[in-house]
Amino acid sequence: MRIFGRNTPNNNQDAVRLLAKACRRFGRGRNRLLAGASALGIIVLCTVFSIAYGKMEADYLQAARGNGTVAASSLERGTMEQYHAIQELDYVDCVGRKVEAGLLYSGKEGISGLEVVDSVAWEKMQTPAYTHIHGNYPQKEGELMLSVRALEALHISEPKEGMTLKLSAVLATGQREEIDFTLCGWFREYEDPGISLPVGYTSEAQVQKWGMSLEEPDLLLICQKSTIDGYSVEDRLYEDIQVRDRTQRFLGGNRYGYIVVNGFLGGYGMAVFCAVLVLVGVFFLIYNIFGISMQKEIRQIGLLDILGTTQRQIRQIYLRQTVFTICQGTVLGAAGAAVVILFLVPWVLGNLYLYNFGKSADLMVFRPELLIASAGFTAIVVFGAAACTIYQAASLTPLDALHYRGVLEKNTGKKRGGIRKHTRFARQNPVLYMAWQNLIRYKKRCVLTIASLFLGVVTALGAVVLTTGIDDTHSIEKDPDFSIIGGIVYTSEQDSEGNTVQVNENDDFSPITEEAEKKLLSIQGIEKEQAVVVRGAYLYMDLRAEALAPLMETLKSPEEAEEAETREEGRGLPASWGIATVQIVDEEYIGELEEYADKNRLSVDIDSLRDGRGAVLLHHHELSQILSEEAEETTGLPVTFWQLPSKEERTASWERMTEPEYESWREENCRMAELELAGYLDTQAKGFPKLRRTWFGPGIKYFLVSEQGFAKLGTKEKCFVMDLNVEPELEPAAKAAVWKIQQDENQRDANLGLAVNCKSDTLASAQGYIRTNRIILGALSLVLILMGVLNYLNVIATGILSRQRELAVMECVGMTGKQVRWMLALEGGIYCMIVGGLVLTVGSGLLQTIRLYMENRIAYFKFLYPGMETGCILAALFVVCICVPLFMYGRMEKRSLTARTAEE
Repeated sequence: MRIFGRNTPNNNQDAVRLLAKACRRFGRGRNRLLAGASALGIIVLCTVFSIAYGKMEADYLQAARGNGTVAASSLERGTMEQYHAIQELDYVDCVGRKVEAGLLYSGKEGISGLEVVDSVAWEKMQTPAYTHIHGNYPQKEGELMLSVRALEALHISEPKEGMTLKLSAVLATGQREEIDFTLCGWFREYEDPGISLPVGYTSEAQVQKWGMSLEEPDLLLICQKSTIDGYSVEDRLYEDIQVRDRTQRFLGGNRYGYIVVNGFLGGYGMAVFCAVLVLVGVFFLIYNIFGISMQKEIRQIGLLDILGTTQRQIRQIYLRQTVFTICQGTVLGAAGAAVVILFLVPWVLGNLYLYNFGKSADLMVFRPELLIASAGFTAIVVFGAAACTIYQAASLTPLDALHYRGVLEKNTGKKRGGIRKHTRFARQNPVLYMAWQNLIRYKKRCVLTIASLFLGVVTALGAVVLTTGIDDTHSIEKDPDFSIIGGIVYTSEQDSEGNTVQVNENDDFSPITEEAEKKLLSIQGIEKEQAVVVRGAYLYMDLRAEALAPLMETLKSPEEAEEAETREEGRGLPASWGIATVQIVDEEYIGELEEYADKNRLSVDIDSLRDGRGAVLLHHHELSQILSEEAEETTGLPVTFWQLPSKEERTASWERMTEPEYESWREENCRMAELELAGYLDTQAKGFPKLRRTWFGPGIKYFLVSEQGFAKLGTKEKCFVMDLNVEPELEPAAKAAVWKIQQDENQRDANLGLAVNCKSDTLASAQGYIRTNRIILGALSLVLILMGVLNYLNVIATGILSRQRELAVMECVGMTGKQVRWMLALEGGIYCMIVGGLVLTVGSGLLQTIRLYMENRIAYFKFLYPGMETGCILAALFVVCICVPLFMYGRMEKRSLTARTAEE
């Protein structure tokens, strides 16, 4: 008991226990509701974060398995000093070492690559990319570990540890050895067999026998923190680590965790924002129920205070009650979350995870740490809400607390004019006036309810926007219906006299011939006006040009030097002659390059490119930082081009000319063209304008010129690429015609290598993954929508129950049951109108903010305003706002007025 603001101590611990039990028994309906809300909060948090975590982890494993490693960045020809220095960097998770020992052959057939990695690289970078790993990593000399694909190439379907494999090893040093390997293990990898050979691993002891060692690795494999992108980590590595020479390069790449989060939510910022929205929604779910049901609790606290209970004892009573409620909610929530995550989610979504990249059993969606975190967050919210209730009761006098009804009497100081207006309105619309007063009388309750509903609806709509916006269909839909691409294939064949002759390396060769181009454009339904044709030519160039020195230095390899030194009797194409791919770009693309160069302050002479004086040299991120700086100084230096020989000139005797004879042939038959180097551009740099081009990669000298510049080169235009669109209803027939033309062309010239990509085929092959994403993200959206609806149901149910006496008194003083029902329906309608107005205004603004953020993060993001979803949710909200109060009142009416009037 408080006397003059001070507590009178007592020691009635038995009474405290009895009172705690009595309060718990008296408020068991409310406690069940609170326990249910706590359980629902735990289930929602576990389900939402488990589905999202499972989706991201599945995408992570798919990316890792598709690329054969989780290593993101690397350093060529790293030293042990660099290795130890990189390990010390705070933004690097781990560093591994790799030696590329050579290739394995069975006869003349290539079986797999042969590598050695250290324990860190194997356990942390390679193992996550493989499944069905049997045996152990090679430790002894002669041991070998192969992929299932390599074993299948050896016609081994049932491998056994210890079996002997007789293979040829072509080493990186150029040696070839016949070795009897001992199979010590195998694994399944998922890299595209059309792109790369499978990988085999041998022991460090074996490569040391061949003169190689992990002390001198070919690559240092680097895994940086997932929050750092590849561009940033490359820049920081150059700043923090001293390179050994001018050509040594760091190759920065994005961690798959970074790629997955950016592809799923646009980045870690949006991920945190979405997580906060979900947490706030669960907070409202629990706090609102406490806030609405606190009237009775404060009155009980006031009564206990009058009866002599100290503040400490009151805290003990409500602490025990709260702990009991939390325990109930945690047990129910943990059980419900376990059922949902362990059984329901795998049953619905289990076969969708790891689509085509392993079994879903490899992925554990249920995470105990998420359950513990969810229960902890819920417990904190419940304790916080209970503390607020006790604090508010402590701030009142015992008499005020005993008569507390949720509103404190305050002198508002309103003028009589305002009262007259309200009186006039009350007389004209008494039920509507009472409904409005009921809302604003409990301002805090009203604001919390509206905020809770608004947050639930906007969170659900935001999930819908993200789900539809990041759909891979949008990325594929930007592609043309048909993309036909060709390129020069450097192959040779024997002529009638048995001499070797280069095929297609002549000035008459065009990847897509004029005849094929005409046939493609004449296919019924092809939209000729929208056809995009990429043109250019193949030319010889002088590799000794000073402008090319940075690129030639980084491309120089021991193999090339050896080839130049052993060229028989000085015969064959001169080492200073190289093949260049020259592509014509239009004014629109030149404008994009100009904007890109200006934005990034690059040393590129766009004016010389535009007016035909210069050519831009593209490279595939092949220059080290030092060589990149030197390349900027080559802008304006000359580059010389000349034509390839005609098909008739390219004979065996031409292939065997001496260097002076080649020079003489060039002077007599070729038109020499000299262009200025307009600058180097890295196609892998951030923000590089998208370019449709023929085959391109490391080692290819690729130039861009304008129409005016190409006219100076003295050769005919060749067709590299054709992008075609077709009328939708004629697409099947057009596709068959395109495939027929491609087959005819490849049969005519077996070395042509003409390739066709059809958008419909790409969409069809991606449908499984797209459908998987839609279902998983749709399930996530559905959970968020249900959370909002259940939140409101709990709030309304608690609110109606707390107003039983108030509604009964209204009936006693003359209101009919019909008027009470009409008033409750109007209250729900006002809630719905306010929430709907906020969703259509503030909510739409938030959705536009999400749009701007995602469009800057994901190039193919497509914003579709969720109009239908908004209408459906608001319609459902209207039904719930009207029907739930009426249903609750209908249940209440079954009790007598006397019983309801006596209800506290």
